[in-house]
Amino acid sequence: MAKSWSNEKEMEEVYRQNYEDLDYDEDVDEGKEDVHLETEQEDVWIEQEEDIHQESEQEDIHQETEQEDVRIVIREKERRRQEKEDERYHQVMREADEDLCVPMVITKKQELEMDQKKYQEVLKAADEDMGIPIVARSKPTDEEQYHQMVKEADEDLGIPLTTPDVPVQCPPKCKPCFICQLPMKHPFRHTAKFHLPWYVAAESACFHCKQQFAQVTMLIHHINNVHPEVESDAKFGPDKYQMWVQLINGLLRELARILEVSYPDGLIHFVSCLNIPGNKMYGASQNLTFRTEEVFLADIFCQINNLSKFNFNIFDNFGQTYIHSLLHWKILKIVISKLTAEQQNMIQTFEEQKDRFGLFSGCLSTKPTGPLMAVDAHFHLDQLMVKTGLTGIHELDDMDTSDLFKTKLSFLIAKYCNPAKFPSSTERSEIRKDHRIRLSFGMHPRIVNSNSTSTLDRFFKNLTSILASSKTVSVGECGLDTTDRPNSQNFQKQITYFEKQLNLAVQKNLPVVVHSRGDNNLNLSTLTSLVNNLPRNHKIHWHCFTGTEQIFESASSHFSNIVFGVTPFIFTDKYPSIKQFICNKGINRIVLESDAPYIRYKEQLANPYTVIFVAHEISKLLLIPVEEVLATTTKNSQMIYGC
Repeated sequence: MAKSWSNEKEMEEVYRQNYEDLDYDEDVDEGKEDVHLETEQEDVWIEQEEDIHQESEQEDIHQETEQEDVRIVIREKERRRQEKEDERYHQVMREADEDLCVPMVITKKQELEMDQKKYQEVLKAADEDMGIPIVARSKPTDEEQYHQMVKEADEDLGIPLTTPDVPVQCPPKCKPCFICQLPMKHPFRHTAKFHLPWYVAAESACFHCKQQFAQVTMLIHHINNVHPEVESDAKFGPDKYQMWVQLINGLLRELARILEVSYPDGLIHFVSCLNIPGNKMYGASQNLTFRTEEVFLADIFCQINNLSKFNFNIFDNFGQTYIHSLLHWKILKIVISKLTAEQQNMIQTFEEQKDRFGLFSGCLSTKPTGPLMAVDAHFHLDQLMVKTGLTGIHELDDMDTSDLFKTKLSFLIAKYCNPAKFPSSTERSEIRKDHRIRLSFGMHPRIVNSNSTSTLDRFFKNLTSILASSKTVSVGECGLDTTDRPNSQNFQKQITYFEKQLNLAVQKNLPVVVHSRGDNNLNLSTLTSLVNNLPRNHKIHWHCFTGTEQIFESASSHFSNIVFGVTPFIFTDKYPSIKQFICNKGINRIVLESDAPYIRYKEQLANPYTVIFVAHEISKLLLIPVEEVLATTTKNSQMIYGC
């Protein structure tokens, strides 16, 4: 219901107030509207700023994401680049081991600079192909196949190198080996490592660990790093000359054995028949010569083996081959190429196998699992004890022969030549406590010279009595001697008692030990007495033989069981006939003697162990293993003495 005003005045007052309020409100509203507009505008600005800020943050996040992606790509690129560098580094290191032609270096940078062109190609490929992931190829490349083969050959030396089923393409400046078909940049180093025993190239071989190196500098680096404490033992030097020649002799003999030819003539003939000079297949030529390093080794080989001085040319104008020609690495490689893969591996390792299994197939450096047995077929125990003051042979110095050659004396024949000083029964029992010693009794020709006939008859009776002992193995030494120029009466007395002892030896069925010292006519007289008094099958030991080949041949042809003793006289120039008849007649009728204490060896007191050095000298003369000399001479001694 509408409000009623009580009077006009009240209505005007209300109207006035209303209009005043209205004017005021309009002003306020206008102000409020302005504020509202400003507020709205500010809100819009805030919203815009927030949007801009948000967009800026999003852009920053996006940029950071993009930058992180770039960094990841860069890191991946660097990682792959590093992998490529590492791969190239290892490849260079493998080439140093496999081809034996890339010298060892200290840093990666130096190694990579050795093949800068290939290195740049690797980096370029890494840059151009960053988007393609690195994956393993299902089929290896030819080069990878080659490196894998070489790696397997290094890891398992028992597997010989064979020709790959897929032909391997030779890298630049390489040619294939005609044995294994592998690429080789340096033929000699490849051959020395893969096809020859470690000791052939002695100047770059470590004699301590039996390993061949590509260069002398590598050998020095190896010795300094691995075993500097044995530097002198590891390097090739004067103390290794004898060992090296024995190793080479063993290698050549083993080649001859495998090829089933004689040594050395058969092996030389085999090489001559290969028609090596000018053969393009082998890369040899008519003017093939030794390398600088091989000249010195060849000279040592010829000197120690008593060969004439070698010619630098391997072949002469007529294509003739010499034994020292086989020292050339190309000649050795060509000969080895004629063997099967198994035989080639045997040639590289037979010295080590001999050491392991005790095979008598090579020479001395790596010894058999011995010891080898030697026999001293003639020495004077009573006089040796007087000169040394020892009480028994067990106290003798073995002169280091046991360690050097791994040998022992299996038995020794002790000769007693003065009946006035024969040992008593008790003394003989004491001597025989050393089971290696065997006893022999006789009358020396000089004893015959210095005593009367009655005394000699008494001596002969004592000799007959002592020979009844079952432990006596022979009669002697007895024989003829003109070195002190006996008169004709004394010489005839020598012949008489010599022949009496020969007849006694026949009666007792004992071998006879013959002494014959003088000129060739005396040796002929000695042989005449032997022929007139002994049956043809009687066992004879001609002690310290210094006669001619004619005497040797005559005695050998008449008596089937005769042997000749070789003493340390072989080391002197006084009796050149000793070496001559050994070289011409061999060792099938030879026994070893020290004749201690009467014959010295290199100014040392004579000693039964010197027979081992005599055996070694014979092995050098005949170019045969010392094992063979000891085995043959021991067999000959056993044949005569039945020990």
